[in-house]
Amino acid sequence: MEQLEWLYNLRRFGSKLGLERIKEICNALDNPQDKLKFIHIAGTNGKGSTSVMIQSILTEAGFKVGRFNSPHIIDFKERFSINDKWIPEEDLMRLIELIKSKNIELTFFEFITAIALQYFYDQKVDYVVWETGLGGRFDATNVVNSDIAVITNIAFDHTVELGNSLSKIGFEKAGIIKENSIVVYGGTPELKDLFEKGKKLVMVDFDVPFNFKVNLPGKHQVDNARIAVAAVREMNIGIKDRDIKMALAHIKWPGRLEKIGTFLLDCAHNPAGLKSLKYFIENEIKPENLTIVFGCMKDKDYLKMLQLLPKHNSLIVTKANNERALNPEKIAEYAKECKIFDTVSKAVDYAKKNSEGLILIAGSCYVVSEARQHIYSIYLKSIYEK
Repeated sequence: MEQLEWLYNLRRFGSKLGLERIKEICNALDNPQDKLKFIHIAGTNGKGSTSVMIQSILTEAGFKVGRFNSPHIIDFKERFSINDKWIPEEDLMRLIELIKSKNIELTFFEFITAIALQYFYDQKVDYVVWETGLGGRFDATNVVNSDIAVITNIAFDHTVELGNSLSKIGFEKAGIIKENSIVVYGGTPELKDLFEKGKKLVMVDFDVPFNFKVNLPGKHQVDNARIAVAAVREMNIGIKDRDIKMALAHIKWPGRLEKIGTFLLDCAHNPAGLKSLKYFIENEIKPENLTIVFGCMKDKDYLKMLQLLPKHNSLIVTKANNERALNPEKIAEYAKECKIFDTVSKAVDYAKKNSEGLILIAGSCYVVSEARQHIYSIYLKSIYEK
C-alpha cells in the first residue's frame, strides 16, 4: 500500500518527545480527543497485555471499546482496534490522507496517534483504552484527559529519554495523570508517592486470592489481569464478575508466551521482561532442551538481557529489519557461544533445522513479529504434523 509505505518512511526522522505537534494536528482535526473517554496506560512492561484485558472486559460487558497499541505483531491495522477488530483498510487509507492534508510535520508515532483519535471519534466508541508509546509526560498520547490512569510497573528502560533512576522514570510515567484521574498503580509501594496526583490512588494488591482464570501463560499475566480488573472496577459502570470471567478466560494476545508447535514467542524486550520470561521458562515449563533466537534494539541494556536469558543449549543472535535494531555482531561479543544471522528468517530456519527441543524467540517485539510471520508462512503446517 502506497500510503502505508509513505507513513513508514516517517520513521527515518526518529521520535521526538513533546506535545506541541500532536496538539497542532488535534486542533486541525477539531480536537477529537476532547470528545472521548480514556483509560490511559503507562508503565515499563505489561501495558499491552493490560490494555487488551481491559478492552476485552469492557467489550464483554456490552460497551464499544477502542484500543490503541504499539508496535504491532501481525498487521499494522491491529494498532487500531474496536472490540478487538482491526481498523478496516479503507478507513486507514482515508485517515492517512486526511491527516496528510493538514500539512503538519509529524513523527511516525504522532501521525498514528492522530489516526487513532480520529478513528475512535468517527466510530463513536464508548471508551478508549490508550497505551503510551514512550514514557508518559511528553508522549504524544498524553494529549488526552483520562478518567482512569493506569501505571502497570516501573523498571529500567529507555533511560536516555526517561532518566537513570526509578524515581525519574516513575515521574515521567506519572505525567499521564490528570487532576481528576483515578490512578491504578501496580508497581512497588516505594514509588507510590509519585502517583498521588489524581483524585484517588488505588494500589493493586498482588497477595490476595485472584478468582479468575487467565487464558495467557505466565505469573506476570495474572498480575496484569489484577491491574486490569482493578481499573475496570474503578470505572463504576456496572462491570460484573461474569464479564471479567468470560473475558479473561478467552483472551488472546499474540507474541506473549505464544506457543506455535516447537516455537515459543515472547516480546520480552528489556531486563524486567526477560526476568519474567526466565522465571516462566525455568520454573513453569522447564524444557529439557532449549534453543534461543535473540535480537534486541540499540537502546536496550542488552548486556543485562543476555545475563537474564533462561538456561539454554544453544543461542542464535539476529536483528530485525528496523533501523533501531542492534547489530548481532555486537551481541555476539558478549555471548559465550552463539550463531549469528543477519535476518530473523535465517535465524529461525537454522534453529528449526538444528534444534532438538523448544525454540524460544525473544528480545524484541520486532524480532517476534518477523519470526511469527516467517513461521506461519513456512512452517505452520509441518510443525503440527510432527
